[in-house]
Amino acid sequence: MSSNSRLILNLSTGTGKTSTAIRNPVRGKWLNIRLKPDIFSGELFNIGVGFIDNNGTLHSQFTDDLSRLQCLFDDRIDLQEMGFLVDLAASQYDRAAFDEIKDKTISPQIILGEPSYASGKTIGSILNQFYDETISLKPFGEDSKTRRPRFASSSTESVRSDVFNWLRLQHPLLAKEIIPSNSQFVIQTSDDGVQQRHTVELPLRAPGRAAGTIVSANCKTAPTAELRILQAAMNIHTAVRHLEGEDCGLFILRPGDNSALPRAILDRFDDLIDESVWKLRDAGVYVGVEDSIEGLGKEIVGWAA
Repeated sequence: MSSNSRLILNLSTGTGKTSTAIRNPVRGKWLNIRLKPDIFSGELFNIGVGFIDNNGTLHSQFTDDLSRLQCLFDDRIDLQEMGFLVDLAASQYDRAAFDEIKDKTISPQIILGEPSYASGKTIGSILNQFYDETISLKPFGEDSKTRRPRFASSSTESVRSDVFNWLRLQHPLLAKEIIPSNSQFVIQTSDDGVQQRHTVELPLRAPGRAAGTIVSANCKTAPTAELRILQAAMNIHTAVRHLEGEDCGLFILRPGDNSALPRAILDRFDDLIDESVWKLRDAGVYVGVEDSIEGLGKEIVGWAA
């Protein structure tokens, strides 16, 4: 069966066909996510695929190898910069509400395609199908049968959601205590007698007792991880200064040994995390670093219990 034929099958609505609905119970819309490496030339390359479920949530899958672009653009583009853009798109789009991000531009070099109908057995199978059919930026020698494992990045929002779900399932009483209905907290400051209000994001909070945040450093490039950690560290540093008597914690999800990243890169991430958080540890902040949702959840339980 040709690529076009397989795509046509995925695009079939199955109207009036009960058997199709049974075979493909998951329905929604799919789209390509594209990269414009050179603003002046304007060429577009598919770097990822997305699926919008019935709740309007966007699920995505991205390529983790842009080396073929070097053959096309030589030194006109910076591959590390392009990789940063792909990681940025992955962190901003995965599990985001599509209506909230469809008209927002995270970069003029990242373009969302037009959504079209799709159905399949699972969201993962739909993403895999369209990835195989539409993403040409794969490592040399890679095909659907011999493809090496792809690195799957995680946005901070998706990690927080997964940790919260784990806490609610494993420790429901504690979850009620430390997961606030609103993670935005207002802190009052005084600058030369002028009162100011600042908003700080603290997704873990038991007022008067504990304040903490969760961040995903599970991304392919060190600059992306560093930016996320530093933003989270700034929030915790603010909490330490203004929330007296509360135990503060920072919880980081890092790539694991099974993440498909080389050992040298994993070691670089460990060094980066240590360098980014040592001042917080020195200030008495509890810092937990794990490579799984369960591990991170257990760290939070040990800190908050």
